[in-house]
Amino acid sequence: MNNINKEFGFTIMELLVVVTIVGVLASIAFPQYASYKGKAYDKHAESDLRNILTAEEAYRIEHTTYAANLSLLTIPNFTGITRCNILGATAKDFTVECFHPSGNNSYCWDGEPPVRMEIGVNNC
Repeated sequence: MNNINKEFGFTIMELLVVVTIVGVLASIAFPQYASYKGKAYDKHAESDLRNILTAEEAYRIEHTTYAANLSLLTIPNFTGITRCNILGATAKDFTVECFHPSGNNSYCWDGEPPVRMEIGVNNC
């Protein structure tokens, strides 16, 4: 009688090749993932800044001056995760800076609306 013991499974070499391939793919994917997360955080900060601009305009309609403090504003969809500061406010213009602690950029509004409607990426 022919008693052949067949074992099923993977050899150590096959497992080593698979682990190596997975490692290479992970080393390529992780930096891209971190980059995408940074961009998403930046977009969140930019979005919060745009919401503050809208709230400042609404405040000015009621009070004839811009708010010098975020607590005076009713900001729609503002989570507070981003760090936003009103650096200065007068009856004619205001300066606001927003950034996310995990983001790559700081977003600044400096000027009298609607003269400059674009948001700059810099430090105020």
